[in-house]
Amino acid sequence: KRLKRGTYPMGASLDLHGYTRKQADAALHQMISDAQQQGVRGLRLIPGKGHRSSDYALLKSHLCHWLMQDDRILAFCTATPSDGGGGVLYVLLKKG
Repeated sequence: KRLKRGTYPMGASLDLHGYTRKQADAALHQMISDAQQQGVRGLRLIPGKGHRSSDYALLKSHLCHWLMQDDRILAFCTATPSDGGGGVLYVLLKKG
């Protein structure tokens, strides 16, 4: 509930504007590994809304699919409108 309301503390943020899917995958994998080592559970991903290029429009969809398959992810959702709405994802990592 706190994640959806945007009240869960975000310990790290990753701006993916201009990244390809391959670059985004690598950066996200590294961010999750680093966050787990540091004990951070709340992440903010900023893929953007994809208005400029169809490749970037698909990035958020790709990330959502990727996050659903990663067993380190407990939950994720679109950010609140005040924090970027559809262009931002909140991610909650599992403990451990």
